[in-house]
Amino acid sequence: MVREHDEQVALINWFATQFPKYATRLVATPNAAKRSLKLAAMMKAEGMRKGFPDLNLPVARKGFHGLYIELKRTKGGKLSDEQGEWLDFLSSEGYKAVCAKGWDEARAVIIDYMRG
Repeated sequence: MVREHDEQVALINWFATQFPKYATRLVATPNAAKRSLKLAAMMKAEGMRKGFPDLNLPVARKGFHGLYIELKRTKGGKLSDEQGEWLDFLSSEGYKAVCAKGWDEARAVIIDYMRG
């Protein structure tokens, strides 16, 4: 089974080759990483929020302020209630915010967003 981590690494590497001008602008949010209770408490105190999307591309396109992607592995990934709430909120604030199953689907979303 392909892990979500592998899907995201593939997407980041692909993006850097396709959009070199913006290669460092596709940013990951490490919400799902395993960490100690102490580090988790510190990160929460610093503003980490449950369900926040995995990837953020702060590049305005097509009338949107930026793009957020919640990436799930191709098989078996499920959107949590918190993740759905974040995507709804971000959409209501003028961002394109989507859930993508696998890096191929995320790649299609990015191509559509960046190239129209």
